[in-house]
Amino acid sequence: MTTYILCGGYDRRYDHFGRGLWDVVSAKVDKIKLCDVYFASEEDEIESRYIEYTEWFNKYFPGIERKLATTDNFEELMQESNVIFFHGGRTTNLLKALPDFDRVKSLIQGKVYIGSSAGANYLAKHFLSHDGFDTGSSILPINVVVHYDAENTSERRSPQSASELESAFPEVPTLKIREGEFKVIEDE
Repeated sequence: MTTYILCGGYDRRYDHFGRGLWDVVSAKVDKIKLCDVYFASEEDEIESRYIEYTEWFNKYFPGIERKLATTDNFEELMQESNVIFFHGGRTTNLLKALPDFDRVKSLIQGKVYIGSSAGANYLAKHFLSHDGFDTGSSILPINVVVHYDAENTSERRSPQSASELESAFPEVPTLKIREGEFKVIEDE
């Protein structure tokens, strides 16, 4: 069974997010081997974001094995890992870095996939971007709205825009996820 955990973004700001995420992931996996994916970031920021998150992981995910994914080691790490964390940034960067959606889907089968912001958008059939509606990988048959009704106006996706996405693509459900929150989807 694959477990998808879709997160609303800006997660490190919320203490309850780290605790709740740990509770879900540790209930699914005994010895966590985490593949940390920052492909939604600008290429020159990937290593610094990995280092930046170290304190957070030490606090909320103590004792795990955590490795940074690169374009060179991505497939190997995906095969070794039981938890995959696709962090936020720009969804377009992530879609360009990993355009073989069927391959990615096969690599995450049977694992826990955590997708924050761009990482959640990546899985969706459609998502709400800064520029309006956009198309994701369709790994999951859903529409996604991250940063839903956020206080942070630079990332905020309004309830009106979310309703417009729902109306434009009613054939699949729309998941609205607030910052600091996550939704769990189990897929066999």
